[in-house]
Amino acid sequence: MVYLGLDQLKESIEDFTKAIGLVKEANTSFKAYFYRGECFRKMKRYDQSIKDLQTACDIQKDSAPAYNNLGLSLFESGQFEKAFEKYTRAIELDVKDPAYHTNRGIAAHHLGRYPTALEDFNKSLIIDSSIARTYYHRGITYLALAQFAEALQDFDKAIQLDPTNYKFFHNKGIAYQEMRRYEEAITMFVRSLELNTGHTASIYHLGLMQHKNGELREALESFTKVLALSGDSRDVYESRGLVYQDMKQHMNAISDFNMAIKLEQDQPDVYFYLGNSKIAIGNYEEAIEDFHKAIELGSKNPGIFNGIGQAYRHLGNFPKSLYVFSRHFTGLDL
Repeated sequence: MVYLGLDQLKESIEDFTKAIGLVKEANTSFKAYFYRGECFRKMKRYDQSIKDLQTACDIQKDSAPAYNNLGLSLFESGQFEKAFEKYTRAIELDVKDPAYHTNRGIAAHHLGRYPTALEDFNKSLIIDSSIARTYYHRGITYLALAQFAEALQDFDKAIQLDPTNYKFFHNKGIAYQEMRRYEEAITMFVRSLELNTGHTASIYHLGLMQHKNGELREALESFTKVLALSGDSRDVYESRGLVYQDMKQHMNAISDFNMAIKLEQDQPDVYFYLGNSKIAIGNYEEAIEDFHKAIELGSKNPGIFNGIGQAYRHLGNFPKSLYVFSRHFTGLDL
């Protein structure tokens, strides 16, 4: 048990393994499997954790903590439905523990069962209204339902209870972002980063909001920082390319759009952006190819026709330009 507190997990696993081999008494065996399963979960060795915690449940079929922790390992391994079932069993055994309701609510959220998630979070808060984590996760569910006012209220309550958790500020920023309240979103992402300077999601969304707010150099700095921290990212290259485009730095924009396509080829929007920057530098033939590639990939962006028409006009092919514009205005494909 001392090892668990010190996170000396390998040593703890060895001790619990010895106990399992030496002790036949059921209660001691239960504890050994239970805590070894917890060690494996902390090490992200989920198959072994699930096996041990299931054994613990088999030994003590009335242990709510064992079923709850089995649910945690299943959830962390991406088995949300099975996790939901184990949390349900834990609740059946101990309906008064708020953590079990919260955990099942989180599983329900990941299964897309938002009303069920809200019901579980509400039950948890009836039992104990002082748990920041529950308000936070209920806020996440409200966010998924586009109930932004409710989401903000829950994030505020979570922050009030625990002002040191950067995730609370980050997701409050996401709520403001969805509401197009860009300056307030920026404030929240900055607060998140004050608590966790390396949180790349906050840096990325800060960049998005800075771009929306016309703060182009700041957005460029944010996206560049994300790439430095996390390595290549299709989304970040696309987003930074759009900033370069608005700054009229089209060669840099083209470079970023090409990187985005290299990382993920089937991106009609990026081909559209690429075509626009190529028009801006006078590379009209390649621009036409990019616009057609966007159409081939399924883009319905009406700006594509305008881009192709402009490119043909710059090339002096007025009949083709007129044809493209006429097809666009009559709603016909090329």
